[in-house]
Amino acid sequence: MCTFCGSSLLGGVDVCRHCTETVPAYTNHRSVFLYQGRAATLIVDFKGRGYKQLATYFAESLAAILPDCDLLVPVPFRPESVRRRPFDPVTLIVRELSNVQGLPQASLLRRRPGKSQKSLNRAARLTNLKNALYVRPGMHATVSGARICLIDDVFTTGATVDECARVLRHSGASEVYARTVAMD
Repeated sequence: MCTFCGSSLLGGVDVCRHCTETVPAYTNHRSVFLYQGRAATLIVDFKGRGYKQLATYFAESLAAILPDCDLLVPVPFRPESVRRRPFDPVTLIVRELSNVQGLPQASLLRRRPGKSQKSLNRAARLTNLKNALYVRPGMHATVSGARICLIDDVFTTGATVDECARVLRHSGASEVYARTVAMD
């Protein structure tokens, strides 16, 4: 398993090619499930069909791999997604995880309007996120010196969590861990 992103590796190697070429801004990433089979179906049901009760299941699953941290932070919702879905699935998971773990949570990041990352390759995802994320005004003091656990639903290329971590580190976070429900 790659020390940074958590991707599967063949024996004898500790860091994958992507993380060797560009060390991520996050300390490390881990997922509970692979995005396939039953896990993929549950995520689609949660996000696409509005099965909000799955947030508790995902939070309890994430609790098992949570690092030692000060604050839980959801990856921000794309503004355009509000039209498709009346709720922010990642924020629901973070609220439940906060309740399960007794850790504070805060929506520190905001995202400017832009294209969905879903259909883009790694290079296009990085370009698409350039200057798209920022720390909410008045929240820099909360970030400063904090060990943050960034939460998202699916890790595909790592571009989103990497850019979120870069922004949080630039604002003074001491550590940024990334945890996701599933890895694609």
